[in-house]
Amino acid sequence: MAQWAWRVRALWWKDWRHAGADMEPSLIRLRCEDLSADLGEEGLVVQEPAQCQLIRVDTIEDVVDLDADLPVLFLVHADLMEQVLVQLPMRAEVCQHGAPPALLRRRITQLLEADRRRIDPLTGLYTRRVFTEIANARLARARLDRSVSLIIIDIDHFRVLNDEHGHDVGDAVLAELAAVVTRNVLESDVAGRLGGEEIGVLLDGDVEHARTRADGILQDVRDEDFAGGLSLTACAGIVTLFQPSKISAALRSADEALYAAKAGGRDRGVHYHDLEVAAGDDSDLELQNFENLTRVISERVAHVIARRGRRLFRGLRDEADSDAVTGIHNRRYLDRRLDQDLALAMADGRPLTLALLDIDRFGLVNKKYGWPVGDRVLRAIATATARCVERCGWAARYGGEEIGIVLPDQTAEQALPILEGLRESLGEMDHSLREGGTFRVTVSIGAVQGPVQGGAERFWELVSEKTLQAKSEGRNRTVVAPP
Repeated sequence: MAQWAWRVRALWWKDWRHAGADMEPSLIRLRCEDLSADLGEEGLVVQEPAQCQLIRVDTIEDVVDLDADLPVLFLVHADLMEQVLVQLPMRAEVCQHGAPPALLRRRITQLLEADRRRIDPLTGLYTRRVFTEIANARLARARLDRSVSLIIIDIDHFRVLNDEHGHDVGDAVLAELAAVVTRNVLESDVAGRLGGEEIGVLLDGDVEHARTRADGILQDVRDEDFAGGLSLTACAGIVTLFQPSKISAALRSADEALYAAKAGGRDRGVHYHDLEVAAGDDSDLELQNFENLTRVISERVAHVIARRGRRLFRGLRDEADSDAVTGIHNRRYLDRRLDQDLALAMADGRPLTLALLDIDRFGLVNKKYGWPVGDRVLRAIATATARCVERCGWAARYGGEEIGIVLPDQTAEQALPILEGLRESLGEMDHSLREGGTFRVTVSIGAVQGPVQGGAERFWELVSEKTLQAKSEGRNRTVVAPP
């Protein structure tokens, strides 16, 4: 018994018999895990899935009539080698019958490596180059009684999705779209990534069959729960060929049908045959295709301008609402949002606690260590304060070394442990000096539960009184007024 150690892929041997140098007709299947395969009288069986076929060729018809869905290594007698090489299909390689196991292993390894490069790594589908090669061979045999159809699937508003959710989510969506398409393809179909978010499916069948298959894919897209919980739709452009054609012409027609689907509102499929019937003659069809194209492009440009405008506006607004020294919200933002929160609290009868934090003896920090150090201390205190209260409220710079804290839906009793915890954590922060060493500062906090009569101005007066009380009582403390 000979033993072959296959380190590239595991093997499924079906009906293999070993008798000297002769090998009976056989089929070898490969799967994605390592395995040592015993080549003996009884053979070795390993479960699917398959990745490669090894087939002995007795006549040239064994090659010509083969319709394999996997890469194939042909075992060929020397007298047939020249004929086989001329007829060799894609995804196939040859090795002389009776070749030693080491050579077979090498050829299978090369075959699988070449086939791996034919697959798009993101979607697991064929690359555009491979898809077009297979499609050209299939379309060359199209005829009236054996029509071939092409479907192009395109996710609606995919560029917007990428901009709003990021390319990682976009990539995940594409992989999931490929999975949806794969679930819908038959063994005789071919699916490939054409580029970007477009996936092509080549199938046998007439206009209605292609339309039904496309509708099935689009429905599954609607039903799919995509990455991030997104619900998405897609368009399909379809064309059916009844005579020998090239993939370039089929792609052009399917693209025109796809643009018609997008121009018609998206979330639909359009067959090129429908465009031909509606147009009546070639000139009308060209005009309609141009109008669909310009409509979709204009819509995309409008989306791009609107998105960039919103992004620019948000950037300007954020810049206007941010304090240059501390990086948290500034007084302008504080006044505007406090008015809004107060109005909501009064309308709903809910509590709101307003606090004012003041860094103790901050003037001495500036005098002793310099203003740049003072700015770093203020920035560290402000950042830590905003982070501490972000789950139950928000913070903004009031002015100088003072920070305003707004706690919606918090009573004075509920706010006290929050503010005390903040005061204690700020007092334990070490602030570094460039020449070495560290120092600490404390803070005083005053707070009042509102809303109060007199609006925000009166509210601030009451809060300031409590902050001054905290300082006059020795600093490094929190004073909260009862409601």
